[in-house]
Amino acid sequence: MTYQRNMAGQPKAKRMISFLIREQPDDPHHHNGVNALQYDFTDNRLFSAGRDGVIRVWKINENTSRVSTHLHAMEHHTDWVNDIVLCCNGRNVVSASSDCTVKVWNSNRGFCMSTLRTHKDYVKCLAYAKDKEQVVSGGFDRQIFLWDVRRLLQLTANNNTINTQNLVGSRESIYSLAMNSSGTVCIAGSSENVLRVWDTRASDLHPIFKLKGHSDNIKSVKVSDDATLAVSGSSDGTIRLWSLGEQRCIDTYRAGHDDSVWSLLVDPHFTTVYSGGRDRRLFQSSLKAPSADGQFSLVAEESHPILSMQFGDVHRSSIWVGTTASHIKKWQIPMPQQDGPPGVEPSEQGDDRPVSRRSLDAAAPIHTIEGKPAIVQYHILNNKRHILTRDVNGIVAKWDVLLACKSEVLGAVDFDEEVKNNFQLIYVPTWFSVDVKTGELCIHLEDSDCVQSWVSTKDVPDLRRRVVDEDLPEPEKVNYGTLLLQALLEKWPPACEPLKITDPDTGDVVRRIQLVGNNYFSVPPFTTFIVSEVQTAKSVGRFQVRNCDGETEAAQLNEFLPSWVFGLVVLRNLPKFHKLPFFLVAHPNCTLKVFNGKKDRLSANDLLPVRKVLEHVWEKMLHPVEHSDGGGSSTTAGGGAMSQEELNAGVEKLELLCNDTVLGLNMDLRTIKHFVWRGNSGDLNLMFKQRSNPR
Repeated sequence: MTYQRNMAGQPKAKRMISFLIREQPDDPHHHNGVNALQYDFTDNRLFSAGRDGVIRVWKINENTSRVSTHLHAMEHHTDWVNDIVLCCNGRNVVSASSDCTVKVWNSNRGFCMSTLRTHKDYVKCLAYAKDKEQVVSGGFDRQIFLWDVRRLLQLTANNNTINTQNLVGSRESIYSLAMNSSGTVCIAGSSENVLRVWDTRASDLHPIFKLKGHSDNIKSVKVSDDATLAVSGSSDGTIRLWSLGEQRCIDTYRAGHDDSVWSLLVDPHFTTVYSGGRDRRLFQSSLKAPSADGQFSLVAEESHPILSMQFGDVHRSSIWVGTTASHIKKWQIPMPQQDGPPGVEPSEQGDDRPVSRRSLDAAAPIHTIEGKPAIVQYHILNNKRHILTRDVNGIVAKWDVLLACKSEVLGAVDFDEEVKNNFQLIYVPTWFSVDVKTGELCIHLEDSDCVQSWVSTKDVPDLRRRVVDEDLPEPEKVNYGTLLLQALLEKWPPACEPLKITDPDTGDVVRRIQLVGNNYFSVPPFTTFIVSEVQTAKSVGRFQVRNCDGETEAAQLNEFLPSWVFGLVVLRNLPKFHKLPFFLVAHPNCTLKVFNGKKDRLSANDLLPVRKVLEHVWEKMLHPVEHSDGGGSSTTAGGGAMSQEELNAGVEKLELLCNDTVLGLNMDLRTIKHFVWRGNSGDLNLMFKQRSNPR
């Protein structure tokens, strides 16, 4: 297949490349908190939506020693997944994310079927009407959209337009949504501290009334199937039971909570509510008894604030819990004191039996799906290649950005002390940015910064060329950004073309050399990278290194990659070197005879080492050469070329100073300006003189 690049057709929006540094392929763990849970009772599958941007699917089998088996991950979001709902009898999943999108997935095969970009800010919550296959989405843009799932499933590349209904009237960010199974009523909770109620059958889709009573953000809301009752949980620490017919609060519960209530779960008969939140405790409360009776019991006490809950079986005898940590735990629900009618399953009789107040002691979880600790702190080392991180467990690790891998686990050491221990007196311009909002290291490469990353090959002795050829001289400098991009795209067909060696006189191609990527190293083939717009962070395409040679992926890369990446990777255009101006004069204590003592403004590559500056001083400024032009004699600097032995001998007799600090021979100009000249305005000032004690 031939790939032709139409540079004129490139999008105007600036694009960047981002990639995740991971330890292993197909990692079956969440790396951050679990915002939402859903359970497929037919196939016994648990769906978990994480702050790591991944939706994971687990097979649950209580009859085996391995209760949970990771089936697959659904990975296409680029930010937190805030909510998910199961649709079409578990065949599909709809997800809402902080990347401002709603996505529709095939739950069995785990691929993204379509992406909806209607929201303009974080999409925080979803609600599902099972009987009508409708979903509503709400977010920080104050918008609520009503979607027909059946139509979403019909979207294709050629048929990608869909109409949606907008439930208007919200004045603040939407944090919670609820719909009854028939889809006639929608309720939204917001940071306005009120609940708004819509009749989705109405033509104008304005709220029909508001419910006031909470004094803080409403983080969770549930509605009964017959649309007569609703229950809400708030950051004010209360749970309120509402009569929709009477349009008022009929009871307020604290249920043992002493902090914000973030998540609610209600049984189908709307007789029992389970609540969790910031205080890490999960309570079971009866909605049939007045709150004054205090009929609640402690089901679980988690180690972290509770974000999500879902029943663990059809009998509702257990409950899965997601928290701000990356694990998911299953807890046994306390048995009620009374038994139901003989021969009637608990799922049929409902949970309308009284729940007694119990001592605030919870048993241990009956099963745990382990996660990986999230990264919460990082520091980019001054070599601009390595990053130190600390996770929630206090474990410090060292990562190699260039090789896209973890290089060392340092353990539970002092983070600040380790930063000091890894300091090197070398300055490299910042060529990437980092974020850890998903709990993993995400590296961002942009045009303006990426190309500034020139380093001397002597500073990266671990880089070894794969192909050594007389027509490929060893470079004195390498560009980190270019090397990394070439490694990420080494399997992309346009980047695999042989390097052409041309005749310097005729320009004809005399031979071709086949190189792999950057000719130095490869990154892990499971590395995922994303092409996105710089200003909006809108994801354009998501790829894995090992799949870039696929026909579809290769064509998408040809279309999506920005021209600056194409130039570096395919055309192998090297970025320009950065020039640094400076003044070079004799030190006041210099006793050497200087041929030209005036203060000249010079300019050189910012990677020029002190040794080369002193060679210039010795040859051009201290040793003039006399010659005759026929009309007399005159003197010029550097009239004859010195041998390297003579230059080395001269350097041994000199020293270079900046701010009266003697500089090391291998220190380059940009390091001098950053660490020694730092704080001074104007061009760099360098002074030379004889060494008191020659080397």
